[in-house]
Amino acid sequence: MKFCIVLSRMQYFVMYMISLYTPLSIFLYLPNIQVIHNTFTTSAGMEFTLFLYGASFGYICWGLFIQNYDSVKALYLSQLILICALIGNMRVTTSFWFCIFRFIQGFAISASRIVYTNLFKQFLNDVELQMAIGNIMLLRVVILATAPFIGSIIGKKLIVGWKGIFVFQLVYVLLTFILALRYLRDVPDDTTQYLSFITYYKQFFYDHLTSKFTLANSLSEGAIGVISALLTILISKYYKIFPYAFSSTMFIIMSNVAILLYINIILSKKTSLQKLLNYNLVQYWFFSVLLFLISYNFHPLHYVITIWFVSILISSLLVIAFCSNVCVLQYTTASNYLSTFIGVSEVVVGSLMTLVSSFFSVNNITSFTFSLVLLFLAVFMIYVYLVVNDV
Repeated sequence: MKFCIVLSRMQYFVMYMISLYTPLSIFLYLPNIQVIHNTFTTSAGMEFTLFLYGASFGYICWGLFIQNYDSVKALYLSQLILICALIGNMRVTTSFWFCIFRFIQGFAISASRIVYTNLFKQFLNDVELQMAIGNIMLLRVVILATAPFIGSIIGKKLIVGWKGIFVFQLVYVLLTFILALRYLRDVPDDTTQYLSFITYYKQFFYDHLTSKFTLANSLSEGAIGVISALLTILISKYYKIFPYAFSSTMFIIMSNVAILLYINIILSKKTSLQKLLNYNLVQYWFFSVLLFLISYNFHPLHYVITIWFVSILISSLLVIAFCSNVCVLQYTTASNYLSTFIGVSEVVVGSLMTLVSSFFSVNNITSFTFSLVLLFLAVFMIYVYLVVNDV
């Protein structure tokens, strides 16, 4: 059902703001991984894994919650939980409670994705939906480019150190909570359109288009997370000036990605999403193979080439996610469990790829392993290319 109302600019603005919860939580944190690792006996990777699994568990819970209550109520409740988790992270003194609060933070943040997906699906036509998802993708890239710099500055300059990243997030969440109370409280939400958990998954497995586009979106989003995590390790190994090396490199990469993504979004108005998706799948495979070849005997002189290739890979994955996300939202009649499935799939894909990479190096991931994992992801992309085209 499409409501016969038009979202105001402020309502768009608020939903764009809540869509940035996840990238802020991850990329403000990444430049401070080593400092956090030195603070607690538990590895920083452990709490980051718990954050992801908290998000995965949250996708399921919020999908069930929204089936019986409207999306805006879910947003308010999740924001309150998120505020409590961030306060806990600011005051934590032990690794155990730090991991617990990060799990809760991931759980709360996952609701934002389901909320804006549901509301956009209800209020926007196909063209407006396509542009809204494209804008969110561009905003994510902006955050990926700037958040590491902000996280580095906060971790280095503030008296509270790395805990300042949670102060920053708390202020941001409080601001969005106030704006959501002001501008989203009267937004209607047709909960009768939402399918039950079992009915949706029956539709997913038997609906040809829904399953294949959802698979493409899940794999591409999961691959982006894996590439970002491995890139962090790669930079920290070869360039010891950490975290500023990471921040600078991510800024250069994401600036390139923003340009490439913007070009693809403009092209999406002139060509079909299917053709755009196919082109980026082939491009991803081609450049991942090239990166594998030049990285086998990695030398710092390859740094510029590597940055450009990684930029193309990430932009290709974002375009694949953009095209498949818009397609599945346009074709499916349900949206309450769509983000649930995609979110859980991303965590599963990321965990599997991280597990694979661990077999090649015990202490650190070399550039060879980095390229090998990218190539392994490319095999998945080829598979998606074959099944998506069988329409």
